[in-house]
Amino acid sequence: MPFDLLNIEDLPEADKLLIRAAQSVMERAYNPYSGFHVGSAAITIRGKIYLGTFMENASYGLTICAEPAALMAANTAGDLNIVAMAIVGGHPSQMPEGVITPCGRCRQIIYEATQVNGQDIGLLCCNRDASRIMKTSIYELLPVPFTGRPLSFGDQRQHTGNESAVAAAIQSV
Repeated sequence: MPFDLLNIEDLPEADKLLIRAAQSVMERAYNPYSGFHVGSAAITIRGKIYLGTFMENASYGLTICAEPAALMAANTAGDLNIVAMAIVGGHPSQMPEGVITPCGRCRQIIYEATQVNGQDIGLLCCNRDASRIMKTSIYELLPVPFTGRPLSFGDQRQHTGNESAVAAAIQSV
């Protein structure tokens, strides 16, 4: 699905403010291994902006991306009704680079935040200097999300009838 790149001048003031907020924390990223900077800003229904930045870890699985950091800040404040987010970043030596979009893990986390207020979250995905901007939404970036329905305790799943064959196959391994 192709996306058009926008100029910051073409955006409403509210979008520009959100992008600038994300840029304000981008340089604070803790990134001793990759040198990659990312900042994120999430705005709630009440108009409050929460910020997050990338925090690398030598054990890459423990790395915290900027998007969940901003969502965690909003949640900690008791204000998780997110309506839009801006993500800004890139490597300083690769100017101007392409837009930064949330990774798969972050897309799922942002999608989960839509469950609080029941509406899509708008996304402004930008390069470091916001000279390239992709305006989209989490529903567009993650059209088939994992939902919590399979995790429900009341879930009455259909049995296939071949559970004993599966059990036998597992025992033979």
